[in-house]
Amino acid sequence: MSTASHLSSTTVLRDAADERRERRYPAPAGVKLSLQTPPDAVVEEAELCDISLSGLGIATARHIEPGIAVVLRMGTQRIEAEVKHCSAGASGYRAGVIVHRTIGERASGGGRDWDTLLVRSRRSAASA
Repeated sequence: MSTASHLSSTTVLRDAADERRERRYPAPAGVKLSLQTPPDAVVEEAELCDISLSGLGIATARHIEPGIAVVLRMGTQRIEAEVKHCSAGASGYRAGVIVHRTIGERASGGGRDWDTLLVRSRRSAASA
């Protein structure tokens, strides 16, 4: 059983301030993603900001329309997701995506898959 699958059976936390159903964990600094958006399927770099059991917070250079399906690549995984919100920030845009499916693409070498990052982020938050 994957870590994300195992963790999804735990109690879902709710933050009344912003209606979040799940706790967000800060991502390790500097984790880059490859982001592919339609209609022209341009691939660009995005930075991972936070992670939860069912989604990711990312920083991107341009606005992405909510409802758009995107493909993210992180280490060994292809992540198919949908943009839920996107807003302007100080140095670009911040988007929240809900993950619909992850697909392993090759043998792990760098430890940058979603499950590994979630476990590391939870440990860091617990020890802080």
